[in-house]
Amino acid sequence: IPRRKIMDIVRDKQYDCFISHFSGDKPFARRLAQDLEMRGLYDWVDENVIDIGDSLSDKIQDGLGNSYSFAIILSDESISRPWVKEELRAASQYRTKA
Repeated sequence: IPRRKIMDIVRDKQYDCFISHFSGDKPFARRLAQDLEMRGLYDWVDENVIDIGDSLSDKIQDGLGNSYSFAIILSDESISRPWVKEELRAASQYRTKA
């Protein structure tokens, strides 16, 4: 059975998925983002959205607020990294408000 693409006519949010990851897992994050994009989904990945001089916290909050879902790439290294923990904390707090 061929898959049908679901179209969100209202499309309230800019991204389908916010992808949280540790920089050491960047190759996997890029591959995940590419796979999602090939399926017509829009993803939030730090390197595509954050520019030099931007406030990381503001960009993360904006990305979470404009995403339908949150994906976190967990590895032995990532679970101890401060920014991954911050993104997970922010996502869990944001989702309880929504």
